[in-house]
Amino acid sequence: MLNNIFAIVILYSLLTTSAMASPEGKSVFIVGYGSLMLSLTRTVTAPDVADQTLIPVRINGYERSWNLWLEQYDMRMLAAEEKPGRFVNGLAYRVNSHDLWRFDAREGHRHYRRIRLPLSAVEPYNPQDSRWLFEHPDEIEIYMYVALKHDIADGGNYLGNGYDHMNKKITRSYLDVVLAGCMEVDDRNQLHGRFIGDCHISMGLRKYHIDDDRQKPRYPRAPVNLLDSARKRVRELEDYLEQDWSTYMNRMNTVCDNS
Repeated sequence: MLNNIFAIVILYSLLTTSAMASPEGKSVFIVGYGSLMLSLTRTVTAPDVADQTLIPVRINGYERSWNLWLEQYDMRMLAAEEKPGRFVNGLAYRVNSHDLWRFDAREGHRHYRRIRLPLSAVEPYNPQDSRWLFEHPDEIEIYMYVALKHDIADGGNYLGNGYDHMNKKITRSYLDVVLAGCMEVDDRNQLHGRFIGDCHISMGLRKYHIDDDRQKPRYPRAPVNLLDSARKRVRELEDYLEQDWSTYMNRMNTVCDNS
């Protein structure tokens, strides 16, 4: 039953977003370093490709930051910013090129911009992934979403260092999804805590206050919210089948019988 529910959620998301251009003819990867690491929330935007390739990586020259603010949900968002000597660890996942716009739409034009990463910045955790990834560099494109630095004072979503961390808190429901993604990547790739350890090092949580909203999660892609949305959609489909669809089928049968 849950598989059917999440399939409906995925279908619904695919039907309610508009298209943008995407590169063709290459293996396209996105590096998720926040909620995109978790398969449950990633596949709400677009299903993983059938022969999925998932590669745990470190992106050198960037760091995690919590400098984006989503006013609608009253929550800080995780971003990546250039920082020599630092790193962001995440999951490079392959996408169909025609699905790339779906992730662009998810990240939103006011929050992030998608950049192409040089392969020299990408460091896979597993040696076999290094051989696979760098064997044909001209056939691979790797992208990551970084913060759009439009200051919140000017109508953007970017929080500079001068903003009060007490009032602009990280929501526990969002942080739970990110940390669960770290654990999922570590477990599924048998990294024995290396990936989780790097998440802990690079998360930068010490100076921030966390708002515990687990009882009523504000993050829209928290699993309980996804499940509530899926159940609502299932009820809508059941009502449609019982009422409108049944009526249309009866009318069609009548027309066919009289023809």
